[in-house]
Amino acid sequence: KDLARVGAQRLLPFEVADKNDCFDQSVRSWRKALFSMFASSPEQLVMEQETEQFAEVMEERLQLEAVASGKVAAPLTDHFLRSGYQNCKISLNKELCLQTTADSPSVRQILVERPDGTPYACGDHLEVMPKNSDTQVMRACMRLGCHSDSLVVVKASSGTEDELPQGQTLSIGDILTHYVDLQALPSQETLASLVKLASKSQEVQALRHLSEVKEDSEYDKWKSKCLSILDVLEEFRSISIGFSRFVEVSPRIHPRLYSIASSPLLRGSTVELCCRVAQYTATPLNQQSARTGLCSSMLAAAESVICRVKEAPHMRLPEDYSKPIACVCGGTGLAPFFGFLQERDALRKQGIHTGIVHLYFGCRNEVDFLHKSQLEK
Repeated sequence: KDLARVGAQRLLPFEVADKNDCFDQSVRSWRKALFSMFASSPEQLVMEQETEQFAEVMEERLQLEAVASGKVAAPLTDHFLRSGYQNCKISLNKELCLQTTADSPSVRQILVERPDGTPYACGDHLEVMPKNSDTQVMRACMRLGCHSDSLVVVKASSGTEDELPQGQTLSIGDILTHYVDLQALPSQETLASLVKLASKSQEVQALRHLSEVKEDSEYDKWKSKCLSILDVLEEFRSISIGFSRFVEVSPRIHPRLYSIASSPLLRGSTVELCCRVAQYTATPLNQQSARTGLCSSMLAAAESVICRVKEAPHMRLPEDYSKPIACVCGGTGLAPFFGFLQERDALRKQGIHTGIVHLYFGCRNEVDFLHKSQLEK
């Protein structure tokens, strides 16, 4: 923007690449546009496009050393608590949708104890730390040939911002539960890092194809299978990988943001969530498998959750209470606007004049009509 103000001309649009979602594909598209503009000759551009390129192999930095069973492990959740998260109780967890069939969508109304000393405003988020289920953790242990109660000490960290706490003694089960995302789609960098760990030539070749970076790649097609790192290890049985390397190359668990569906004027000691349980179909070994989202399925059965309030300054009611507002949403997108409605209603009960709220809420049928009785008042 500063350059544009002094007369510079933008040659390419600003692009953002998310390292947790299609990073290589975003970079490829940008590089193609860049080389089309700056290649010194058509031959150079053709050479750039035709050269085989593979995703980078992830560096080996993480060192997890086995320790005697007499040691005491520090809960990995303590690491999160030192980072501002709190373990908060859930006082209400009920179904909002009418469950008419086995495949009816599940949307949960969840009341979470507000983190101590943390105010919130309408429109803010609750940042939730997910965890893997015991079933997934045991599945990982079986494939890796390790025990969940075995202990390791972090001798050298991975050098990333979400690294394990160095010098801490942790249990393998705790790391698999709270650190490694056992359901996320592996990146091309992950697959490239597994190539040299496979012993069968057919599997080596298949992994190399999946890690090749190009337009309309095998990886682009493979992503539609929605496979996890465990699916990959169970399909490519010749891969021999130690626990440290598995943790290092696997996707990380990242916090999820949920819009708070309440007003502090109505629910001062709790925050309300409106959470749809994500459902999808994976095809490991060409067999369809119904699965649910990591965080949403955890919340649906949770009695407590590790979380913190995250401000959303772009999502605020007008400071002038008398201003009318229009809200447009569908499904669980209702959440922040439901908080807005609670806020305006609480202000009116205090005798404060408020502007009218127009809510345009999309749903497919009566089953999806969330908070119907309250919205129709």
